[in-house]
Amino acid sequence: MKHIINQGYIDTQLLFEPLPSPTFNHISRIDSIFVHPNIQESIIHCHTDDCSLYNTDYSMVVCAISRSDFIISKSNATQKRKHLKRKIFQFDCMTDATWTNYVLKTDELIIESDLHRSSASLNSQTNINSLNDSLEQILRTTTNSVVPYKWSSNSHIENKPKSLVITH
Repeated sequence: MKHIINQGYIDTQLLFEPLPSPTFNHISRIDSIFVHPNIQESIIHCHTDDCSLYNTDYSMVVCAISRSDFIISKSNATQKRKHLKRKIFQFDCMTDATWTNYVLKTDELIIESDLHRSSASLNSQTNINSLNDSLEQILRTTTNSVVPYKWSSNSHIENKPKSLVITH
């Protein structure tokens, strides 16, 4: 551990908590996440999670890092050369029947995953985030299977309708 600290790596919990929570038996802190100083500004949050979804005496250290600092889009020339395409959902082509199908598919996936039974365990931010992640995955799955789409090269830019553009 001294070697990591001597190399200049930063304990992410210390960025958000002056006295980080223990990670083992609510007594000692044996887990940490260290990052290189170059990505310190990319850390969104770090905390200790009691893992209420699991029966354990350990707490998990969770660190949220901004993806935008690590993901770089390719140039239009590279995208054209490699024939990269993206899926564009056409929500404006949805009919009453496809919206009904969307609702039914979403309900089916929620029931399959027992997500509709998890409201009693929404007693912590972690549980709420977990529920949100599950719901997001269900909505992505439903959208991919029900909503009409078209493929487009990334060099083709379609402007958003003015009603969807927010100005400050």
